Amino acid sequence: MQALRPRFSLRWKLLIVSFLLMAVPTLMLGTIVFRTSTTETDAMLEDSLKNNVRLVVETIGLLDTQAKSGLLPLEQAQSQLKDMLLGAYRTDGTRPINKNIDLGANGYFFVLADDGTAVAHPKREGQSLWEERSSDGFFFIQDLIAKAQNGGGFTEYAWPLPGEGVTEEAMKITYAEKDPYWGWIVSAGSYIQDFNEGQQRIEKAIAVTVAVALVVGLVATVAFAYYVTSPISLVSARLRRIAQGELNAPPLRVKRRDESGLLAEDTNTMAAHLRTLVSEVSSGAASVLDASHQLAASAGQSAQATRGVTQSIANIAHGVDSQSAAAAQSARAMEEMTSGIQRIAETSAVAYDSSVQATSSASSGVEAVERAVRQIEQAVGAVRELSSTIHGLERRSEEIATILELISDIARQTNLLSLNASIEAARAGEHGRGFGVVAGEIKKLAEQSDRSTDDIRQVIEKIRGDIQYCVASMTASEREVQESAELVVRTGEAFRTIDAAARRALGQVEETTAASEQMSAGSEEIAASIQEIADISSKSAAATQEISTASQEQLAVMESMEQSARSLAELARQLKDASSRFRL
Repeated sequence: MQALRPRFSLRWKLLIVSFLLMAVPTLMLGTIVFRTSTTETDAMLEDSLKNNVRLVVETIGLLDTQAKSGLLPLEQAQSQLKDMLLGAYRTDGTRPINKNIDLGANGYFFVLADDGTAVAHPKREGQSLWEERSSDGFFFIQDLIAKAQNGGGFTEYAWPLPGEGVTEEAMKITYAEKDPYWGWIVSAGSYIQDFNEGQQRIEKAIAVTVAVALVVGLVATVAFAYYVTSPISLVSARLRRIAQGELNAPPLRVKRRDESGLLAEDTNTMAAHLRTLVSEVSSGAASVLDASHQLAASAGQSAQATRGVTQSIANIAHGVDSQSAAAAQSARAMEEMTSGIQRIAETSAVAYDSSVQATSSASSGVEAVERAVRQIEQAVGAVRELSSTIHGLERRSEEIATILELISDIARQTNLLSLNASIEAARAGEHGRGFGVVAGEIKKLAEQSDRSTDDIRQVIEKIRGDIQYCVASMTASEREVQESAELVVRTGEAFRTIDAAARRALGQVEETTAASEQMSAGSEEIAASIQEIADISSKSAAATQEISTASQEQLAVMESMEQSARSLAELARQLKDASSRFRL
């Protein structure tokens, strides 16, 4: 049977699952940490802008108090605030960005009126910014004023980076709040990327940490996968070699005190038992083959001897027929006494020769039958010995079936262990999924062992069927040999009867020959003797016919026994060929 090759090996499956169990949480943790740090950094940026704006609003309150108390004019107070936020007003209508206030590398304050006029601005102070919008058409100034009038809020928009001829844009965030004293809309804005340097450092640190963790985890996963699957791979390869009939491989050496070690030990035990049983089956098949050859040879010799007996019986029948014809001729000669005394003497001589020949043929038949009896007795002994050997093979096949049941029990126990492992893996949840996959593969291996055991069981069942057929054939052969022996015995008794009758006929012919010299004085006595000879010849012919029929039946039985012996030899050869598929 063609072995099934897995699309993915257990080692790869275990490696993939274990790596995913390690990589997914690690990547998720890195992503969560990065997102958390980004969120916190953005929140810090927003808090910084909001706190700076509110600080300016508080400063406006202080300056307004001083102006109302007459300590300084209102315009001077407002000018001081502008100088504090940006810098002194230049002749070209611009103000420098105050670097002492940390709003990022390119962040700055600007102040708007409710109509969008820039009250304080680095470059466009006094100009209306109401219609200003970003490249995507967003009127961010109007949005700033609306949020400021509603208690303050943030506005994000895309804006070109600072510098001459720079067209690249970046996201900018601005917080605006309306002060309750002068009615100004105080705004603080900065590019988000100016505050992302810390995020980038955190991102690099997380990436390096995750990469190192993945590499270390991958190495550990590969080592663990090899540790778990290497004994299973050894057992799988050994079972595949056993299924191919290779039982002479050295035992597996797996020094583990777990299920894989037990599996390897059970595999070694199974291979040893199979090696012993196949060796016994092969030896028994060889014995059966030798015995069947001996039986075929004995049957052939018996058939040859039976053919000789049949030929002797044919000769006897011919002699008896001649004797009967001579007796009839003697009877006619007695009726023609006046013309044939010489013919009576000649006929008596012929009858004497025929009686001698019949006696000789009967003696030869008796000797042939006695040889046939001895040979058939040898055949009976060989058949009984062969029957005993085949019954021994049948017992060995039953022992093989018992060991196969033991192997099936081992496979079922392994399957139960894998089921328990799957249940434990299911209880463990995500952390036990890899162990569940291993348990599933062990279950598949147990099922593969069960299928291999079924294949071996089918082969053994075929062998047992052949052995049972041999037992039936041997029983029939033994019965036929016994019947042949009985037929030969009856044939011997018939030959002895023929021999006795022939000897009696010979004596009577001698008397007839002596009486023929005194034919004129004892014709009546001669006639009576000739009539007796005719009767004996008729009986001898009938007995000879019965013996001939019995010999033909015996010959058919011996030929059938010879054919059965050849069939037994063929079955033994097939059994030996089947056992030779295993290499011990």
